[in-house]
Parts: sequence; C-alpha cells; structure tokens
Amino acid sequence: AHTRSRCPEKLAQAMLVGPSSTVPQNSFIKDIMFNDVRATCLIDTGSSHVLVRTSLVHRSAVTVHWTPRPLYTVGDTHHPGAVTLGEATADITVDGALGTDHPVLVVSDQSIPVDVIVGRSWMNLPHIGFYKTNNLFIIETVNSISPSATAETTATEPSKIRIALVSADQPPVLPILLSDVNIDAQASETERRELLLLINNYRDVFAKTLTELGCTPLAEMDIVEVDGSVPVRQAPYRTSSTDRRMISDILNGWRAAGIISDSTSPYASPVLLVDKGGGDKRLCVDYRRLNLQTQDQPYPMPDIDDLLSRLAEGRIFSTLDLSNGFLQIPLSDDAKLKTAFVTEETTAKFERMPFGLKGAPGMFQKVMNVVFQDLRDSGLIHVYLDDIIIPSTDWADMLRVIELVFRALRKARLILKPAKCTFGAD
Repeated sequence: AHTRSRCPEKLAQAMLVGPSSTVPQNSFIKDIMFNDVRATCLIDTGSSHVLVRTSLVHRSAVTVHWTPRPLYTVGDTHHPGAVTLGEATADITVDGALGTDHPVLVVSDQSIPVDVIVGRSWMNLPHIGFYKTNNLFIIETVNSISPSATAETTATEPSKIRIALVSADQPPVLPILLSDVNIDAQASETERRELLLLINNYRDVFAKTLTELGCTPLAEMDIVEVDGSVPVRQAPYRTSSTDRRMISDILNGWRAAGIISDSTSPYASPVLLVDKGGGDKRLCVDYRRLNLQTQDQPYPMPDIDDLLSRLAEGRIFSTLDLSNGFLQIPLSDDAKLKTAFVTEETTAKFERMPFGLKGAPGMFQKVMNVVFQDLRDSGLIHVYLDDIIIPSTDWADMLRVIELVFRALRKARLILKPAKCTFGAD
C-alpha cells in the first residue's frame, strides 16, 4: 500500500539530506537517461504520471506545451496540492528499459526531490516489468512489444493526476504561473517561456503566501529610547465587531507565519485598521508615542529625481517588489518587547520589523543597499525601499540581470511578491 510513512518520496528525502554513511541505499532512486541527458529519478507507484523538473527540460531541449494542470496529492481528490507548468514527451530509459515519446508533466524544481518522478504511466507500459528482490527494485524489458505502445491500464487512469506527498508536514510549493506575474503584452511566447523557466528556477525568492515570507540574516533592527523613557502602555482602541473579526484573522495569519508571537511585555501600543482603497484594509500599530521617545536613526534615502534620470539608457524596464518588505527584517530581542501591541481581545509582539516604527524606512534602505551594492554600483539596477528597477537594452539583457538579482535575493533570504513584479515593459 502507498502510505505516507512508506512513501518512496519520503524515503528519497531522507536519503538526499542525510550522510551517505548513515543512510541505507534507496533502491527506488535510479540513474536514468532522459532523452540524451543523464538524470536521477525516483520510482513512485503512488504517482499516476511522470513528473520532470524545469531545469532538466531546459538541459534536454524538450519542446514543452506550457499549459498548467492541477496535481492532487494522495488522499485529497478535491484540492490540488500543486500545479504543473506544462506538458511534453521524452524518451525515458530506466535500467535499460526504454519508453519512447512518453508523456511527462513539467513542474518547478522545488516541487519534487529529484530530476524525475517516474510514475505509473511509465511503469504500466506493457513491455515494462518490475519486481523487488534482496532490497533491490528491478526494472526490465519483459517482451518485444514496441516501447512506444501504451498500456491499457493507462487509458483507464482517473482524469485527475495524483502524486504522492513529498512531506506530510510542509505545504506544497506551488509554481509561479504566467498569470501570477505581469509580463509585457508584446513579449513573444518564447520570451515568456524563458522568463517563466527562470522564475521557477528561483521559486524560493517568491512568496505566494505569508508562510513563504523571507527573513534576512544580514541585519536586525533595534529600538533605542532616549534617557528617562518609560514603557509605552495604552488601552486598545474600540472597534466594531466586523473589524474585530478582521483583526483576529490578520493576527492569526501573522502568528502562523512567525511574524508575531504572544507577549507579556510591559509595552502595549494600540492597533487600528487603515483603508487601502478598493475595500481592503491594512492592520497597523499606532507607534506614535513610542516613536516620540525613540532616538533618531538617520540614513540617506535615494533622490527620486536622480533615480529617474538614470533610467534614460533603458529600452525596456522591469520592476520587482518585495513581499511585505519590512516584515523580512528581524528585530533584536529588546526591540521585540517594545513593539508589543494590544487589541480588545489579545496582546502580542512582533518578531519582524513592522511598518510605522521610527527609523524603519532607513533600516530597510540600508539592507537593500548592502544586498545590491555591486549591481547598484555598476548601474544595472536602481533600488528605492522595496522597489527594484531594472532598465535593459533587450530581453536577453533583462534575463541576465534579473538572474543576478534573484541570486542576490536568494543569498539575502529576501522574497518578492509575484503579483507586484512587472517584466519587460517599454
């Protein structure tokens, strides 16, 4: 039976992350040929289809039809656990057994633990035989039927694609789709495909949910009060029942993402909901009294006019925006206590730098300047707070610089918001 505790994908994870001297060999992991490219696969009879990483697709020059499809995890046929990026066909050889022009589904590199997941669609080909003996999983060609033939059992597969859970403890990582970002309407299909592959190869620098938010190790913010200060403690502001429910929902999301935690701090600043426009509201903490007794932390901010004058050399432009940028900067232990806030129902403190603190914009700009110092000094990008502006001469130049930005973000553990990223606008 294919259970979570015996899932070969979970066994694969244990083998991949543990020292080879202490982990037994996993016979479900095999070297294969994917077209003419050597790769590593995981044999998974809990997966109905063959899944392949985008990086392997790129290396093997496979032609992909870029149409997303939902993937359903074992035990849940109603809610997709991930989404494919596209479909293709490839020759797949495992232990000398060949399946030619076999359908595969392309997924982001982070979605699967190896290059290829070989599922039942390949295993059920009529000329493929497999068995286990002496802790070895053996695959062989059992008859002379053409390797391009399709098994009858494949045709009767359910219409929903099913994959095994890679981890029962972590939510699935969904790939970035074309609809998640903003790409210039004049970009060709090839240009869009190249960009999407690059984005998903750096999927870890994008956040589609709060739980994917980054937290940089490069700096932490401190709150230094003037001499003679006493803890700021205020009563909560009164709110309507509707606003109280909204505040509670926001705080629950922040707790789940590790942004706030319970507090017994002597500090307590009140919260309020601020209209963002379009019916949306932002939860803010009123730190005005705390800011009055906080020492200045001056830091120079970029001059907007000077920044705009430097964009003249570009023909196309990309803008990248961090997801909740301030909340990706950690606080010192002392500062956490001073950010404590109170609602009509609870108290909590921030683990990350919230909006509204004196000195927060300067601290954030300082971090961004450090992260992108080389790219800024060379004039390849311009940075204003959480906005990264990339002027480019053409699409290839844009992709080259964007990858450099992605690398810097990955190293700094800073995360972008896909919906607020625009690529290749003129």
